Amino acid sequence: MKKFLMSFLCASMLLVPTLTQAMDKAPAPATTPAPATKTAQPAATTKETPRVQPQQVAFIVLDGTGEVTPEMKRRWMYEVKDVFRLPGYAYLKDNKGYVAATQLIGGTNYATADLPSDVLKQIADEAGAQMVALMIVHQMDEYIMHGGIWGYDDGPEMYVRVLSSADLYMYRKDADYMKKLIVRDSDWADMGNQTHPYEIIGEAMHKLAKKMDY
Repeated sequence: MKKFLMSFLCASMLLVPTLTQAMDKAPAPATTPAPATKTAQPAATTKETPRVQPQQVAFIVLDGTGEVTPEMKRRWMYEVKDVFRLPGYAYLKDNKGYVAATQLIGGTNYATADLPSDVLKQIADEAGAQMVALMIVHQMDEYIMHGGIWGYDDGPEMYVRVLSSADLYMYRKDADYMKKLIVRDSDWADMGNQTHPYEIIGEAMHKLAKKMDY
């Protein structure tokens, strides 16, 4: 028994150095490298595009009928704005152009069908505008007619006669350029199917604006 114990102790003493050497040779745990610090980049600088100043437009309505409403003026102005839009054009809100036009033209009689460009230029100067849109309205009438027309009784019982008259002008100061459109329209239509005078005049103003744009 004693021999067995002595043999066991001797074997244990021989194993201890071997285990110690194995532990000494074990690889060290891997270390995670620290993340690289990013150098802050300077913010990119952008050059601001110079803001283009819009051309000032004087929109003027001279009413010789007493029937032009603010809503009609708004619709007519839209016909011009649809062609000459923001941001290239801005519409003056004061009445300097209206005052100048009233003083220079003197009234809404039919002599306004042949205004010289010098008058439009003076209006532009007084209003502080680069462009003038001038509408001189002479007539906007609708008459209900009963029975047939010219002796014919086979149509509707009621007709409408529509009369529209206006002198329309547009002027560009930078080019000293003017165009005009004279409206003298007379039409018959079935009751309820007529085109109203303010619509006829508005369509003509839009047509003039498109011609001016080209």
